Amino acid sequence: AYVWALEKDDGTLDFRFDVLNPQGLSAKAMCVILGETLSGEPLEQIAGVPNDIVHQIFGREISMGKGQGLMGIVHMVTHEAKKRLS
Repeated sequence: AYVWALEKDDGTLDFRFDVLNPQGLSAKAMCVILGETLSGEPLEQIAGVPNDIVHQIFGREISMGKGQGLMGIVHMVTHEAKKRLS
């Protein structure tokens, strides 16, 4: 998946995503959740998203590969906020 963080005039970010795998329903769902809940929020809140958010949403039974991919999407989102805070 690709993640873009577009800076808004008020200093917040608007997140855009592209999931290339047409069967990547979990990745698409994760992107919708992140985009709708974090776009326009304070950078500190985005940077503070917990690392285990994937397991909180999808459960601990998620496969290792899928879980790593979803955590990678979350990491890209939090990274965009953290680099603007530093």
